[in-house]
Parts: sequence; structure tokens; C-alpha cells
Amino acid sequence: MFTFGPIGAAQLIPVIGTALLILAWVAAAIVVLVVRRRRSAGVRVVGGPAVSALRLTKRYGDRVVLDDLSFELPPGRVLALLGPNGAGKTTLLRILAGLADADAGQASIFGVPVTPGAPVLARAGITIDEPGVVPHLTGRQNLVSLWRISGRDPADAHVETVIELTGLGAVADHRAGTYSMGLRQRLALAQAMLGLPELLILDEPTNGLDPDQIADLTAALGRYSATGRTIVVSTHQLPELAVLCTDALVIREGRVAWSGPLDAVPAPAGGDSGSPDRLTTVYRASGRAPSTPASGRPALDASATSLPAIDHAVAPGGARSPRPVLSTRTEIARQLQRRGTWVLLAAACLIPLVLAVVLRMGTTDFLIEGDVLGRLATAGAANFTVVTLFLGSQLFLVVAVAYLFGDSIARESAWRYLRVLATVPVPRSRLVLVKAAALAALVAVGVLVYAAVSYLVGWAFFGSGTLLPVAGPGVTGAQIYVRLAMMVGYILVYLSWVAALALLLSVLAGDNASVAATATIALTIGSHLLGAFSSFGTSRGWLPTRNYDAWVAASRLVFDPTSVLWGIFLSLLYTSVFLVAALAVMNIREIRR
Repeated sequence: MFTFGPIGAAQLIPVIGTALLILAWVAAAIVVLVVRRRRSAGVRVVGGPAVSALRLTKRYGDRVVLDDLSFELPPGRVLALLGPNGAGKTTLLRILAGLADADAGQASIFGVPVTPGAPVLARAGITIDEPGVVPHLTGRQNLVSLWRISGRDPADAHVETVIELTGLGAVADHRAGTYSMGLRQRLALAQAMLGLPELLILDEPTNGLDPDQIADLTAALGRYSATGRTIVVSTHQLPELAVLCTDALVIREGRVAWSGPLDAVPAPAGGDSGSPDRLTTVYRASGRAPSTPASGRPALDASATSLPAIDHAVAPGGARSPRPVLSTRTEIARQLQRRGTWVLLAAACLIPLVLAVVLRMGTTDFLIEGDVLGRLATAGAANFTVVTLFLGSQLFLVVAVAYLFGDSIARESAWRYLRVLATVPVPRSRLVLVKAAALAALVAVGVLVYAAVSYLVGWAFFGSGTLLPVAGPGVTGAQIYVRLAMMVGYILVYLSWVAALALLLSVLAGDNASVAATATIALTIGSHLLGAFSSFGTSRGWLPTRNYDAWVAASRLVFDPTSVLWGIFLSLLYTSVFLVAALAVMNIREIRR
């Protein structure tokens, strides 16, 4: 049985604070679930435009990128978005995809205003700027993983159909990191086509493609649009895509210079209604007012398609509610396919062994040999485990957590994949929390492996024995394992603030993952150093690194929980602050990569 020390007000403050933090997170989770259910039950619009913009304005500093821009596109049409570089085409598509917010005006898909992660995005497939892929996954794994991240049924993904449409069959099981630019473009198009959505929004899909590949892309989009689906494509390949498009929107200096159906444009002399020079004619005459819309479209060969047609007279079923368990499992699988994750798990096994060998072979000039930690570590398996856990919480485990969580968002940006994740019908906060939950599970497994290996190595090198504290009588019997379990639990709570800090820095770091991990390690070490200076007085007690006293108390026969309770409270307090900040920044940032 435990023998506790005196209980006083110094213990009530962290207990009450911890309870309030837990209640706050529970209340926040309930509010989010209620809001999500209400949004999922929202009214779906039937018969509205597939894409519309109403007086959109977007500025970057003093530069006006979109200036009071309005247009709408009926369902079942193919819109060519034209304009010179810097005209605002990509910015318009980014607003339609929920990647950026307009300063004024509103963008809608099927009559539903677009917000980041809005359920209506389940009806759209989007690719913006350069292709974003996970390089260590195959093309097929990229598609399956992206679909499952939002919790949708794998049977609804139509992965094989999409692979056939985009011509990826020969390389679908090759690592995406080995793809050429043209193959990466095809994979990006395949990502957009997952689930065969009613709307495709494509930004320069022909970049990096040779003439034959452009012809293949045009044919694939033709098959797709022939089933009644809507496509918005930004392009500079005017003659090549003219046969595909039914409408055009020309933007110059952020304003609509021309908008209307191509059938309203006179065919060039000697051409027919499907002349590939029609888009060029529109682009050159972009000062002309739009004509009355027409319903015709250029003839397309749909004989090769096996896609289900879209009936725009009936509202399609709503997007299924995402399943967090499936998403977390998918993220864990992705992390386990990375070499760095396995390196860290291997290190968790090797570091205790290396430390035991060093202690066994230690000489008088080895620093830890004459230190109290060195003498305690060689007293038995329990003491060796306590020492390795303590040293791990100061360095190795901090580095591992900083790497995993600091890499989480920033690495996706470096792969240009965060932009892809942000266009799935899942709120950004949930994407971050799913990543955090998956990585937390990996860290918990890593710490348990680290503790178990430490005990086995300590038993093999130093035998069993009592759990000896720095001073006082030792713990014996079953209480040894209870105390070790307490220490493992404490270290997991302690590492939570390091993880939350790394996650926040990963969100802030852009595409520089190494900066997030390095800054996390530096700030943690800096906190340890500040705690060593007595000149800071009682303010040192509010540092999140005040865990040495908790470690010592947990190994004493008479267990005084004061330091442990304060350590838990401060860790959870800093975790909450950093995590809330990460979620807030993620929700307000404009995702560009």
C-alpha cells in the first residue's frame, strides 16, 4: 500500500487546476460535436450553380488580386479559366477550394458557401498549383490514404476507375517520389477524381506534360465531363483544351474581362463550332461583353467511359460523417511507412543497451560513474529503468517527440501535400487533432518499449533488487512495478507539452520541418537551464520542466504527491495553451503549399 505524506493546500491547487483543464476540453469536444452534427444536417441546394462567386475581393498588402469579381457556372459545363500570369486565377481557385479567405464577397459550390473543410467539398475534386504527393507511398497508396483520411468508405473511392482514367496503371504501385513531373500531374488529377465528384477544379493540370500527355489528359477530362460532371480548368493551353470547354472566363488584373459560353463566340473563318482556335479568339477579344448563355457543348466521345452519370435535377446524398478512428488509423499507417519512425523505435531499444554497456565498462574518468545517478542505475533493474526514463525525459524522448510532432504539419507543406489535405471535407482542426492523436499513440508505444527494454536490460546486467531512492528506505515487492508504472504515466503527461509545442511550431514553420524540431529541443533545454538558476526564485516553479523533484518523490517509500501533481498540472496547462494556439493558427492561415 502507498504511504502518503501530508496533504495540504499546495496539492489542492494543481488538482483543481487539472480538473478544470480536463472539464474545459470535454466541454469543447461536446460543443464541436454538436456544431458538426448541425452542419452535417444542413439544407442541400438543388438546381443552383455548380460554381459561383459574388463580388469577391482579395488583397495581399496594397495589391488587389481580385477586384469585385462575380460569375456563375451552371452544372454540367466545362469552364476554361483564362488570363495572364498574375491575373488572379489561382487566387480565385484557392478561395473556391477553401484554402484562402476572401476579404469581401462570397464563393459557393452548388449554392453552398465555401469554408475550410466544408462538407460541400465532398462534391468537388481539387488540385491547385503544383502536385502534392506523399513521396514514400506508392501512387495507389496515396489515393487510398487521401480518401480514408476523411473517413469515407473505401468502396466509394473508385480507385481503380480513377487509375484507369488517368493512365497510371503501369506505375500505380511505384513510389510517388520516383515519378516524373508528368506522372505527378497525373497522380494529382487522380487525387482530384477520387470518388468521381460532381465538380473538378483544376489549376494548370497540363504543366509538365508533353503534347501526347496533354492529348491523353484532354481525352480523360472529356470522358469525365460527358457524364454531366462540371469542370473548372485554369489553363494556358488554349487550342488543346478548346474542344473540351463549353464556357470561358477571362480575368485581367483581378476583374472579369470576358465571361460566357463558347457557342456565343463566332467561329474563326474556315472553322467549325468545335474549332480549337475558339478559346484563343475569346482570350484576344476579352474586352467583349458576354453573350446570352447557350446550352450546347462541343461533341465528345463518351463511348469509352464507364462512369455513372450525374442527374442535376436531384440533390445527391450528403457527405458521410467522417470516422475519426479510421482517420487516426490511416495516419498511424502513414507514419509507420516512414523510415524515420522506425529509426526512433529502434533507438528506443538500443539506447538502454548502450547505456548499460557503458555503465558496466565504465572507468573512473566517465562522468556518470562517480555520479549518484550512475550508482543508482547499477543497483538493479528497477533503478536502471528509473534512470533511463529520467535521462530520456531530458534528452532522447524529447528529441523523438520534437522530431515526430515538429515534422507533422511542416513536412506536409514541404511535400506540397498540406494543400491537398486542406481540400478534403474535414475541418482543419480535426486534421491537426487526428495527426496529434496518431503521433501520441506512437509516442506512447515508444515510451512503453523504452521502459520495457530498459527493465529487461537492467535485469540482465545488474539483476533485480529494491527500488532505491536518492535518500531514505527503498520500495520493495509489487510496489516497485506500481511506481514504475506511475513514472511511465508521468513521463507521457510530461511529454505532452513538448509535443504540443512542436505541433505549434510545425504549423508556424511553413515547409521547414527541421526548424520546428530544432526550436522545440532548444526551448525545452532552455527551460531546463532557466530552472537551474536560483536567481529566478519562485518563478522557476511555473516552468514546465520542473520534474526532477517529481522523479525523486515517486521513488521514495513515503510518497509525497505534491511535485507530481504540480508537474502534471503544468504539463497539461502548457499543452492546452500550445495546442489551442496551433489549432487557431491552422484555422486562420492561408495554406499555400
